[in-house]
Amino acid sequence: MTSTSENNIHLHFGKGNGKFQTGLTYSTGFGPMFLVSGDFNNDKKVDLAVVNSDNGTISVLLGHGDRTFGMQVSYPTGENPSCIITADLNNDDKLDLAVTNYRNNTISVLLGNGDGTFRSQMMYPTDYEPSFLVSRDFNNDSNLDLAVANSANNSVSILLGNGKGEFRLHATYLTGNLPVSLTAADFNQDNQLDLAVANKDDNNVRVLLGNGDGTFKTQKTFATGSSPSYVISYDFNNDTQLDLVLANSDDHTVSVLLGNGDGTFGTRTDYQAGNMSAQCVISTDVNNDEQLDLVVTNYGIEGLVTILLGNGDGTFQAAVSYSTGSGPMSVVADDLNNDSKVDLATANFYDNDIRVLIGYGDGTFETEMIYPTGNLPQAVISADFNNDNNTDLVVANSKNNTLSVFLGNIDGVFPTEKIFPAGQSPIFVASGDFNNDSKLDLAVVNANVNTISILLGDGNGNFQKEIVHHVNTNPACVVSGDFNNDNKLDLAVGYHIQNVVSVFFGNGDGTFQNQTTYRTGTIPQYIIASDINNDHQLDLIVANHQDSNISVLIGRGDGSFENQTTYSSNESPVSIVSGDFNNDNKVDLAVVNDETGSMNVLLGNGDGTFQNRTTYSTGIWPASIISGDFNHDSKPDLAVVNHGSNDISVFLNICP
Repeated sequence: MTSTSENNIHLHFGKGNGKFQTGLTYSTGFGPMFLVSGDFNNDKKVDLAVVNSDNGTISVLLGHGDRTFGMQVSYPTGENPSCIITADLNNDDKLDLAVTNYRNNTISVLLGNGDGTFRSQMMYPTDYEPSFLVSRDFNNDSNLDLAVANSANNSVSILLGNGKGEFRLHATYLTGNLPVSLTAADFNQDNQLDLAVANKDDNNVRVLLGNGDGTFKTQKTFATGSSPSYVISYDFNNDTQLDLVLANSDDHTVSVLLGNGDGTFGTRTDYQAGNMSAQCVISTDVNNDEQLDLVVTNYGIEGLVTILLGNGDGTFQAAVSYSTGSGPMSVVADDLNNDSKVDLATANFYDNDIRVLIGYGDGTFETEMIYPTGNLPQAVISADFNNDNNTDLVVANSKNNTLSVFLGNIDGVFPTEKIFPAGQSPIFVASGDFNNDSKLDLAVVNANVNTISILLGDGNGNFQKEIVHHVNTNPACVVSGDFNNDNKLDLAVGYHIQNVVSVFFGNGDGTFQNQTTYRTGTIPQYIIASDINNDHQLDLIVANHQDSNISVLIGRGDGSFENQTTYSSNESPVSIVSGDFNNDNKVDLAVVNDETGSMNVLLGNGDGTFQNRTTYSTGIWPASIISGDFNHDSKPDLAVVNHGSNDISVFLNICP
């Protein structure tokens, strides 16, 4: 889970079938601000789309139908997107997306292909600082239109659609001060759509009655709580007349205004909604009593979701709150695991994540659990270091010159952290049995002192004092393997300055012979060993940071290697792992790139060559990647350590 402000890793535990007992976390782009749900690939499973304000993207996560989601796919938007909706904007029976771009005064429309992918954005101008939008047919031509709240100049823009996903600015109407949310419905029962706008600085909601041709009549104003930030409309008291509910950020309340059926509303009733800023509110039946309830996100450092159960007469029971990530900005309610019970998903601004709370069907939800790690992890590997048949973790903590060893339980819990000293600024770690005692050892690259530390393991998860091996200047990475087929593990080390890889033959006792050197690309950052051409000899694959490519050196089986062949990656690759990711019995590669916050997957052809890369988004400044079967489905998954956001991103394999 991404956790920019907390310097930790959040682990969310699996049941062994891809489902999780507690809250689930999925990486998005930076600053997720708002999310919607819909079936974007027509598989009858709920998907999610999130706008990421800080890096101007949309993250689309396709659902598996079991409350888990695939890896995000990102699409560019305008600057600082703030709100997103989904609807069929071009009448092709496929869901599209529309986004408000706060900083460049536009909306972006991304037409869906029906397979979970979207076309490039089309932009349309609005007034200043659009913050919210809704999609309905305001002029009764059977084509969806858009209404946009513009917070800087206190207006609502109406953009009429032509049924092809294209829009033109039709009219602009003044609102109160700082309109931040709006909803469209027929408030006066004349079969024409009206608008209700939440004006944050005026502490009120204004109603614009529609004429049915895309124009609106003089507005009426109704008082709310302090700083209304979100408005919704439903019939909460079952009198067939639409009511309004507003989330009020300053006094932590929701205001309920019961409708009279003529476009006017009664005096509000306020309900306490948590003890932090009420940012967003939605309505759904969370306890299966056929009465509408309220779900509120409370924005703050810790973050809450607050539930108010409805009585069916327009009143609500006392609020019950659930913890989320830091700064939740938006929430959706849907059946995410196909159990006919409503679940919740929140976008958490400070944590850069989505968290899913699974509903019991009685108005209560499972809450998440969080486990901290060490500070600034630079590299991570997984293996069974204490011979209990459970996966353990070793993390190199570059800032305090240590290794953190987490011994895992059978249920994926890591209860205890053990600390072992390394050299100065450990930035890379590899494991292997370097002294042939059938116990895993560690090899650590210490960047500031040009050494490799060998820590011999005792088979119980403990390690002896380091054995120091001096290497060339600026070592960056190390990998172990038997490169000369003598049944003794060797080491291959990459160096930033010389742009080479050195091979050290092992003596079988934890010591190593002099090096042999091979050219790589510029600034080799990471190295792995794998048989990529099915000749039963280990090859070397190197991520070259400055060249933005991957070097492949085919092994001859005698400890020597052929000259490199290179393959393009995204900008600045820093870590790489191999595995059969598409189940074709050929070795593939996965690479993370720190400048672009991305992961590339290159499918192998089985002869030492690779296909063009596929790109996935990660957290901030990814530093290391590992592979393992995290959900016990016999498929290799991926986990990425993000140095800039101090987190781990987990990517579950969804290949057939």
